[in-house]
Amino acid sequence: MFFYLLIPVVLTAACGFLLTHKLGTAPAFGPFLSICTTVLFLMLAGICNLLFAGTIVWYAACAAALAVYFAKERLAGAKRFARYLLSPGVLGFLVWGLALCAIYIWNGSFYSQWDEYGFWGPYYKNIFESDSLLQFTPYHFVHPTYPQAFALFYYFLSFFAPAFSEAHTFCAVGLILTACAACLLGTTTWRHRPVASAFGFLMVPLFFALFPYADPYISVYTDVLCGAVFGACLILCASIQTGVRSAAAAALGLACLVQMKEICILLALVCIAAHWACVWGQRQGLQKRWLLCALSAVGGLGSFAVWRIFLLLTHTASDQFPFTSGFGLFFQKISGALNGTDRVTASVLEMFKINFFYKPVFYNGYGTPFVTCVLLAAFALIFGVWMWRAHGMRGQAVTFWAMPFFFGCYLASILYTYLCFVSEAEALRNASYERYISTFLIGWVMAAIFFCIEYGGTFFPFRRKGWLPAAVCIAVTALIVNTAAQRNVLNIGTQREKAGRANFDAVCAQMRAETQPGDDIWLVAQHADGMYWYMFHYTMYPARVKEGLPYTIEGLTPEEFLQMAHDNSIEYLLAYVVDDAFCQTYSFLFDGGVAQVMHSGLPSLYRVTQTGFSLCVDTKLPSA
Repeated sequence: MFFYLLIPVVLTAACGFLLTHKLGTAPAFGPFLSICTTVLFLMLAGICNLLFAGTIVWYAACAAALAVYFAKERLAGAKRFARYLLSPGVLGFLVWGLALCAIYIWNGSFYSQWDEYGFWGPYYKNIFESDSLLQFTPYHFVHPTYPQAFALFYYFLSFFAPAFSEAHTFCAVGLILTACAACLLGTTTWRHRPVASAFGFLMVPLFFALFPYADPYISVYTDVLCGAVFGACLILCASIQTGVRSAAAAALGLACLVQMKEICILLALVCIAAHWACVWGQRQGLQKRWLLCALSAVGGLGSFAVWRIFLLLTHTASDQFPFTSGFGLFFQKISGALNGTDRVTASVLEMFKINFFYKPVFYNGYGTPFVTCVLLAAFALIFGVWMWRAHGMRGQAVTFWAMPFFFGCYLASILYTYLCFVSEAEALRNASYERYISTFLIGWVMAAIFFCIEYGGTFFPFRRKGWLPAAVCIAVTALIVNTAAQRNVLNIGTQREKAGRANFDAVCAQMRAETQPGDDIWLVAQHADGMYWYMFHYTMYPARVKEGLPYTIEGLTPEEFLQMAHDNSIEYLLAYVVDDAFCQTYSFLFDGGVAQVMHSGLPSLYRVTQTGFSLCVDTKLPSA
């Protein structure tokens, strides 16, 4: 399975060479820009419902562009290409990206968390098996408005694979992370900064292990991925040169960023503001300034507008959490908490405050959001003043000084989500707080590290030797080595967990063979949590586990139970967990009863009939 990834990975790196050559950026940005360009092209193909053909065209176009370049440039082009491949950032992407892929495939990495089964996994599975975006699939998805950039890159990566593989989705995650981490090295070269290059090269593969509470490398959750792409875009925008080509590179990154997740539009606005500050901080003509600003705005906002128009045209613009409450409800709740009339909101705010000051999110449990913010703000003050005075980088300095304000706005958006769009129980415990907040902090940390590496060589008192970039790379590498999170990459899931998941997949395959795409299934799992629903929802695809029906059956008469199945056009009932009360009340409706489900602990699939439920599949373990 590993060899199916070699062509797309090598092609990604090679196309990055062409992009950096044309856009005039440092080689370290090549893999990231290549991934962005690939995602954007496939998104346009997917919007036109031509994803399969578009991917073939993209592969052919990339190969043709490389062939034309080398045919034209010959030996000189080959030498430039070799220097590009051997640069610290690109070499780090290739070596460590492929190493991560090999580890994921060798371990047989698999999903284990709620949202992996809930919507990220179904997105990946759908795009591979249907060769289309979910908007063109007659299947119900949770959060149908979410952009599908990560799924599109996975589709490109696994285009030649014979079957869907969860391990390949982890590979897509690992490659995106290594491409973003490579951006940290900027213009660093082996010749001019050998120590920084060496430790920067070692830093690339597992840089995001600095953020263990956001589950990097060991899940396909998008929070770290969004933060990584945000950081890469922030670096591109804040290190902008005077030319149109570098602005176009920033626009490519921003256009891809807003296709990651809906919240990324806020992150894109931060990057656009940073880009504008840098442009207006340069001495150049007014017309050119407006042109450069327009490029970044069109890249970010234009891409967002295209996706929203597509959702409207496909009638999929409504989501589970639509933004219909407005800011009025938000301020009403805040006002109620302050005057003592809304105790729930007051409790949410108290937990939010506790998490901000005491919740560890970084560095083995020591980096709370407050501490991290204070350290970054202090860095912004000192380094920003130096950049303004020593280098005349006024826009970059203003960007550094404005980051605490942007972070405050992002915190407000998270609080807004808790108060207006999630359940009361999730809001009270600030569900997934560390993942949500890490997205912004990751980008902020990346920008700070990049500028230390890129410009720290002239920072007093390390002006001559360039020791500061080397010290930063060594320190970050040491922190990575000291974190425990990266070790999970080498052993994702215990043997017991792997065996349990293999048995679950095996019994689901037996039932899936009985169903047809689009069949509606009712899951019964007495007194279980919703995790089972998500697992069956994902594993039984393309059959549909019906959403909105109770999986704990109590308080219904047998007649009402059967009538509910008929009213919802249910074709099958999947009995997974039943208890004595269920057996005593409803057993006579089932052909052969349901006692075997309770005694064996294995699910059974029943076809819904006019008079009850007829046994279709009595599942067995592979060894049975």
